[in-house]
Amino acid sequence: MKKSNLAVIVISYNNSSEINNFVKTLKTFNSVNHIIIVDNASNVSHINELEKLTNENNNVFLVKNTGNYGYGKGNNIGIKYVEKHFDDSFIMISNSDVTIDEPAILDCLNLLKLDNSVGIVAPRMISNGAYTPSYWKLPTVFTTFTNTFFYLSPILRKFHTKQQGKTKLKVDVVSGSLFLIRTETLKSVGYFDERTFLYGEENILALKLKRIGLNNYILLNDKFSHVHGEVINKKFSSIKKRYLIALKSNIIYLRDYMRVSDNIISFYKYIYKTNLFIFICLYWVKNKLRGKKW
Repeated sequence: MKKSNLAVIVISYNNSSEINNFVKTLKTFNSVNHIIIVDNASNVSHINELEKLTNENNNVFLVKNTGNYGYGKGNNIGIKYVEKHFDDSFIMISNSDVTIDEPAILDCLNLLKLDNSVGIVAPRMISNGAYTPSYWKLPTVFTTFTNTFFYLSPILRKFHTKQQGKTKLKVDVVSGSLFLIRTETLKSVGYFDERTFLYGEENILALKLKRIGLNNYILLNDKFSHVHGEVINKKFSSIKKRYLIALKSNIIYLRDYMRVSDNIISFYKYIYKTNLFIFICLYWVKNKLRGKKW
């Protein structure tokens, strides 16, 4: 008998091997009731592999989208599938390129069960063998502008929130790589904003949670490992294209959630694209000096 009513939602896009490895681990966890794979129109060979995986496992389900709907809409489809077919009270949103042990999931679930003021909870993230900040301050209009200076990001990261507290850290925004949340909470805030194809969806969700009085936490004694960019790079090899996708999400955040005027939005777009041009030029020069091809 399962100990927790938790559903895991993972997005798939031409990465059936990665999905298979992800599912193989989680399907053995007593804390996981159901695993929902939401496929964003992968190639036939990958779909066949995913169908084989679901046929071999009673608690693994495949939702096949007719197009690549991205992160926000893709996850919403998975969440609503859970609401329609199951009664799981908790959802874990996860990338497929992560590894996590069951005690970390249980600790996250326990916090959600014990404290009704918790919105999102996640373990610390490890990337490339080192702890990596998987949380950040909720962007203001001012910091949304300063964050456009991409080439200054190594300096700006020094002002990141320090990790304090013995067991958990209260944060504003939690990375969408992996986190747990109540199913009812997602419904109450209107789920993810489906207009955010990729990037920025965490900021909008965090703002919605803040406005209904919920707090987000990182558990400092638990961890998960994340390999960045495996799915993204298959579809968006161009740095410019990825940053322009992020720009669209930022504009939605500023215009629809921060109520910024059209004039300021236009100025923001100009600053963003100017700094992106500088960033790409610097990136090109750096690779030339290192003898790498563009």
